[in-house]
This record gives sequence, C-alpha cells and structure tokens, in this order.
Amino acid sequence: MTKPKKKKVPIPRGLLNWPPSRGPMPDAMRAKPRYEIPDVKIEMVEWVPNGRYPRKPAIEIKHIPTPQTKTRRIPRGRRRLGGVHRDEIREVSMNLNAHVVTTATLKPEQWGLIGGATLIPSTRLHRFPDGRRIRAYAYTETHLPTRTITVDLVYPLHKIARVTIRPYKQICRRGTYEEMSVGYVLWQLARAYKAVYKKYAAYGVWGHAITDLVFEIFELKDNIGYVSIGS
Repeated sequence: MTKPKKKKVPIPRGLLNWPPSRGPMPDAMRAKPRYEIPDVKIEMVEWVPNGRYPRKPAIEIKHIPTPQTKTRRIPRGRRRLGGVHRDEIREVSMNLNAHVVTTATLKPEQWGLIGGATLIPSTRLHRFPDGRRIRAYAYTETHLPTRTITVDLVYPLHKIARVTIRPYKQICRRGTYEEMSVGYVLWQLARAYKAVYKKYAAYGVWGHAITDLVFEIFELKDNIGYVSIGS
C-alpha cells in the first residue's frame, strides 16, 4: 500500500512566521539556515624597536579606507545607523564581557547571543529613580560592517598573532547573505587564541592560561580591528 503524498502548503510571500492556526509548518520554512564559514588566517609578526615607543609591529596592517557612497540602495535586512548604511560605518567602539574559552565553543546559531555595548552621547538629561542624572546612554549591537578585518592579538604574547577574518555566508530559503557579527568575530578570535596557545613556545605565551582571558573592548577602524583582553 502506497503512502499518500504529503500535501504541499503554499508559503505566502512576505510571511516571516507560521502561526499554529495554519497547521504544520512547511518543510521549506522549517529548514534551518546553512553556514559557509571561511578559515581565519593567522600570521606571526615580530616586534621591532620604535624610537620613543618601546616597540611596534615589524609589518604594519595595510589600511584600506571604507568607500563612502552618497546614494546607495539599502538591501533588505540592512539597516541604517545614524543615517548611514551599516557597511559604510568606518569606526566602531564597544564594550564587551565574553570569556575566550566559552566563546570558542559557540555554534553559528549562538553568535547572536553576544553583543557589544556602545556609549552614545545625548543632549537629553536622563534621570534615574535613585537621583542620578546622565547625558549619555548605551545600546547593544550584534552586527558589524560586512568587510574583511585584521586584528593583532598581542596579550599575553611575546610575538604578535595577526588574525584576518572574512565574512561568513548564511544560506537560507530566501537566498545567500554575507554577514559579520560581534559573536562571529569574537568566536574566530577565540579559536585563533586556542591555535596560538597550542604553539605557546613559538608565540612566547606568558603569565596567563587561556581560561583567564576575557574580551573587554572591541574597536574597528575601516579594516583594522583592535581587541582588549582582560585576565
């Protein structure tokens, strides 16, 4: 006896979710997105003397200015921050609190759990119930401009581990999208730290186990990233 074929339920255009009143969710909507994750590039860079300053990298990161476009169509899913297309933002600065070892264990669907807090100056006076008054507030951001970035890991190392991170691709029923998120970048940096600690003698790791390290600050200027590590 042949099993009856499943009746295909048409998916309404523009529908973002599937309410229970419509019955079983169609397979096309139930399918989870797939991810194409590029490998990071890790280079060892020496320190060299630098006049007044104690030292500098033997090879500087090549600075690539972010192109600015006055008229640009905003693709679906891309939002503006301060009237600027997200991918045209040149500088990002955010506070973090993410343990390196824990971050390295995240799965792609968990990257969105990590966000950075950015302090925004304000002309309005914000009052709190306890009487405090401030002229600034913070917002959390989980996404970053979609571009290849390079970050130097310097702590606690005697040699620089230069990490280059490319955007990942998310493939779903609506298409393929390139993305860069705070969680993804920190995940790649955490995995780079694990690779560096496996070669601790070559990089001259000193003073701290990898379990001590915490991501505290992330900054981005065009294609050059900076991460502050606490312990």
